[in-house]
Amino acid sequence: WVQVELAWLPDTEDAAVGRFVAFMRDEAQSRQLL
Repeated sequence: WVQVELAWLPDTEDAAVGRFVAFMRDEAQSRQLL
């Protein structure tokens, strides 16, 4: 599901959404889900 969010992120200009996706991506990396 992380890849899906990263896929539509470039089409989103909502700062809140961008921060959320960045947070989830960081969490995924910290938990070695990627």
